[in-house]
Amino acid sequence: MFVNRMGLKSCEKTKTDLANDLKRKHTIVLEQGLLIDRAMNALTSSLSQKASTL
Repeated sequence: MFVNRMGLKSCEKTKTDLANDLKRKHTIVLEQGLLIDRAMNALTSSLSQKASTL
């Protein structure tokens, strides 16, 4: 699963699809570090907000 900068799901890919996209250079790997941390924080915040409304 891939998320955008807001932590929202943008798409899902199988391992094979991802490997093919990387091979064809349709997908690139970004620096991990803070980008992933920010996305995970946004995702967990979003899930917490949804859980509190249930």
